[in-house]
Amino acid sequence: DRRQLGEKGVVFSLLVRNAESRRILTTAEVMAKGLASEQVELWLLEEAKNKVQAIVKDYELQLTTQGVEMDLQETIRIELRRFFLANLGKKPTVVPIVLDL
Repeated sequence: DRRQLGEKGVVFSLLVRNAESRRILTTAEVMAKGLASEQVELWLLEEAKNKVQAIVKDYELQLTTQGVEMDLQETIRIELRRFFLANLGKKPTVVPIVLDL
């Protein structure tokens, strides 16, 4: 596990959600280690944050129109892995955290 984290990096995404209404209460936070140089990493993290915000927008639209709730954590994990593969050629370990309050 440590070798894989060292080679591919790790990305954390954090969101806070209201447990009753299922609405997202905060903007996405995205943190990473071991992906690229600091300057490249800053740009990538900003773009990754935008990607998560787009997923949240789709999630909330689906929640209000269809009443069906997508698996938010799994969707974020898959989409961020695709994003980093396309931009870095790496598939980092992605740990999405959706904290229900």
